[in-house]
Amino acid sequence: MDVKKVISKLKQQYPGKTIIKNMDKDGVVTEILCEIKPTQDHPKYSEAIAVIDASMMHFHKKLHETYTILSGKLTVS
Repeated sequence: MDVKKVISKLKQQYPGKTIIKNMDKDGVVTEILCEIKPTQDHPKYSEAIAVIDASMMHFHKKLHETYTILSGKLTVS
């Protein structure tokens, strides 16, 4: 993933929005999130754009996620 290019494009499309880089244990950026509608503004939901190269297996105790795949493949376990 070209991190600089992805971040630049997100900043252009969503100016002023928070961008978060998630990294693996080696410090490699594997996921970039852009908070479109953060929970502090919308307590019952949030909305984000996620550019995912790889994601660590995880779970959320209180969360419902909906994904719309624009490019590539997503495998969820």
